[in-house]
Amino acid sequence: MITLPYFKLCSNFRQYSHPYEFEIEKWTPSDGLLCSKEPITYLSLQEVPLVHVDQPSQVEELLADLREADEIAIDLEVRKTFHYLPKPF
Repeated sequence: MITLPYFKLCSNFRQYSHPYEFEIEKWTPSDGLLCSKEPITYLSLQEVPLVHVDQPSQVEELLADLREADEIAIDLEVRKTFHYLPKPF
C-alpha cells in the first residue's frame, strides 16, 4: 500500500499531496506549448491500424515513429489509491 503525505484543511477534511507535485512545480512549458493552435481531429478506431507489439524490433519501430512526432498523448489510468480532493475522515 502506498501512503501519501497529507495535511489537514480543517478538523473534518484532509488533502493528500499530489504524487507529482515536485515535477509539476519544477516544469516550465516551452514557448511552443503556450501558443494557440488549431485542434487536430483524432481518427476513429476503424481508421487507425492497431498493432500488437511483442518483439523488440517492433519496440524500435514504435520509438522511431514517436521520435518523429512533435507531440504525443498518453492515457494514464486513474489510480484509486490517489485522491486529491478533501475527504471526510
